[in-house]
Amino acid sequence: MSFSSTDWYTFDTPEEVAETFSSSLSETIESSDKDKEEGEAVRKIGVKEGGLMNIFIIIDASKSVGPKNFEIAKDISEVFIEKISSFDFTPRYAVISYASFAKPIMLLSDDDSVDADAVIERIKAFKYTAHADKQGTNTRAALNETHNMLSLENTRDPKKFLETRNIILLMTDGKYRVTDSPSDL
Repeated sequence: MSFSSTDWYTFDTPEEVAETFSSSLSETIESSDKDKEEGEAVRKIGVKEGGLMNIFIIIDASKSVGPKNFEIAKDISEVFIEKISSFDFTPRYAVISYASFAKPIMLLSDDDSVDADAVIERIKAFKYTAHADKQGTNTRAALNETHNMLSLENTRDPKKFLETRNIILLMTDGKYRVTDSPSDL
């Protein structure tokens, strides 16, 4: 595949990205259907009707992403959540923004984490400037926050934890650090 010089500066709209995510996810998520035969679930996430699923949306807010791309990532998240709402199960959402530090926007344990509209409202209300001058790229902090939420779920109800499917959607510009502390740069 060859690219012209303008292809490097061409981006998909938030709607196109969300549609791609949801199409891919709908091919991956297989809801229970009494009429379906069991078998080919090689690379599928099986979710029974009324099944349990957590979706973690992690949004990079580092300086290299910038406010414009941060807003695009928020738009993609909103469209993605709306698409997921059309499935016959209700996932719980956790949304985390990160730069030098992780800032939870929605926790799995929040009462309204199953309310798609409430999750979208929290995403809309969250500002890029919430990270102030701490604009490093600490992906580890965001993933550690995800790990902490999962650990809490396991502690609360280990049986339910094992029955729950987890999806992590990490939106980033691809830049990362190897060190633990942004001050190590």
